[in-house]
Amino acid sequence: MSAVLPLPARMDSAVAAGLADILRAHLGQPLILDGQAVVHLGGLCLQVLLSFARSCRDTGTPVRLRDPSLALTAALADYGLPDTGLDVTPEGTA
Repeated sequence: MSAVLPLPARMDSAVAAGLADILRAHLGQPLILDGQAVVHLGGLCLQVLLSFARSCRDTGTPVRLRDPSLALTAALADYGLPDTGLDVTPEGTA
């Protein structure tokens, strides 16, 4: 069963280090990132999320983004990513 991690409303430089620590603690465990409360996504938090997604892909750990808010979806699109750009499902598990 996947743990669910609610993402903070303001994902900016003030929360980036703490978010990285929390995500690092979940590495190797299936995780669902709940994005429904996000109203702002800054570049540093985007880097944290993408780095975590890459680590999950490298270790074969499933992680997915659930219920992205309109603001999160728009921010990901502005950065050139679809909201599924953070989803990592190892081959054979989908």
